[in-house]
Amino acid sequence: MQFSGLTADSLLPRRGSRQILSDPLGNEAGSRRSYKKMQANGSYSSWSAALRSHLIDYISLLLLVLFLILSESAHPFSKQIYHGQTADLEIWRYSYPLHVKQQIPAWAVPTISIFGPLVVIGLWAAITRPRRAEIHNTVMACLFAVFVTALVTNLIKLGVGRPRPNFMERCWPDGPVSWDASGQARCSDKAIDPSEGRKSFPSGHTSWTTSGLGFLSIWTAGKLRCFDGRGQPWRIVISATPVGCAIWIGITRLQDYWHHWEDVSVGFLLGITIAYIFYRQQFPALTSPHAGEHLQAIDKPSPGEGLLGNARRTESTAGPPTHIDLETGIGYYDSDHT
Repeated sequence: MQFSGLTADSLLPRRGSRQILSDPLGNEAGSRRSYKKMQANGSYSSWSAALRSHLIDYISLLLLVLFLILSESAHPFSKQIYHGQTADLEIWRYSYPLHVKQQIPAWAVPTISIFGPLVVIGLWAAITRPRRAEIHNTVMACLFAVFVTALVTNLIKLGVGRPRPNFMERCWPDGPVSWDASGQARCSDKAIDPSEGRKSFPSGHTSWTTSGLGFLSIWTAGKLRCFDGRGQPWRIVISATPVGCAIWIGITRLQDYWHHWEDVSVGFLLGITIAYIFYRQQFPALTSPHAGEHLQAIDKPSPGEGLLGNARRTESTAGPPTHIDLETGIGYYDSDHT
């Protein structure tokens, strides 16, 4: 059967073509707007298209990693330790034993912080098959949260230079304690990495793992819609499990005498705050009706349509809407509208 020189098959979009089904206005301009809106909503035609559109993000991430590596070798500020007549008021804070073997070694921190969330997100993507944009942006948000937290943590460590609880044993493992004329600690020749002993505040183990696992907890809470009013406390338990692991890692830093309780507390607050900031860049609030939905997938007016964009599309088939949401531009009808 043919209609005005067109076959029925020709009306169907071809695989791989850029043909877009016409919008309710039935004109070419509307179709172009629909295509632009599809791009804005993150419907990338391929992974290469997604990668090309985020080149600046990859450059920024590489720079973050570079600065992080450089900061690891920098020397911290040498904070003076009060050692006057009431020296016991401060020195005791840094006189705990040095445990060289830590419960959570340094190499495990980036492994847990990065690969832990990425494995879970990868499994979720393999099962639910979401849009490429959501997978890509979720992974990038997690990576940025971790590396920004790590760099900020290192910069604070270098600027504050607070001694660790085991600093005295690091600086004078053979016993005799000495100070120079300015009051600075004069570590012995057998000192055990005294520079590392001045990087106590804040806890890097805690901030790193809280940023990665905290992001995973917040993301999981959004996907499970923990605050949609239906109750079901098991959803909160599942969501809180990753960040609970980060809290446990912070506790091990106290048990190993590598950090003071203030270091761990501030490290946790730093990690969870940065994780939430990067999460909210991609997803709505956990109490939102759209909790867990990627922001690019939530229907918004196309560029150039303004607040009345959706209203015009609805008006073509059902008349003007009863009222319009000024925040989203979506037209709504009352329940008795016919």
